[in-house]
Amino acid sequence: MSKSRGQSSAPFEVLIAVIIMGFVLLMGIQAIEFLSKQQCKAQIKSEASDLKAAVQNAIRGDSVVLNFFPPQCFDEEREMQLRRVASRASCRSICEKEMDECLFFTYRAEDFGYDLCLDNAPIYTDFLDSSNCQDLGSDYVLIDFLNPSNSGGNPVLERGVYTLQNKTGSAETVPKICAYYYNQT
Repeated sequence: MSKSRGQSSAPFEVLIAVIIMGFVLLMGIQAIEFLSKQQCKAQIKSEASDLKAAVQNAIRGDSVVLNFFPPQCFDEEREMQLRRVASRASCRSICEKEMDECLFFTYRAEDFGYDLCLDNAPIYTDFLDSSNCQDLGSDYVLIDFLNPSNSGGNPVLERGVYTLQNKTGSAETVPKICAYYYNQT
């Protein structure tokens, strides 16, 4: 009699084990997705820091090559660009210091936003147009870092290789930068 009782409870025990295994697998998948998103956010922040360093080096007078390849791990990127803001409250929030105007990198996606102040870059830094910049050849496209647009019309800097050149004259006080996108097509 005890033998048949053990056999009748076995399907119930298997069902409980399957439910527990399913729950453990679901929690594991969610943990992996969370870690993947955190890693992606860290990579975007690292790319933003590289962009900041490149712009600041170009302002100091160096010609800089920037490999800008932030990961594409969010469904909809709405904004990825340099922005200039003339608001003391916004600058205090982003740059954590009192400034009337500031220049910063901003990234916006559906589930994530990040701003990085270019605190050593003068607010009046000019990104020049073609009349002031030399032609680097057919593989290079002059772009406006402050007003980029991608194929979707969003203000998103294209992923790729950029060359930044300082074209500030010796008597000028406002940095003038030519930003070229290397078009590999």
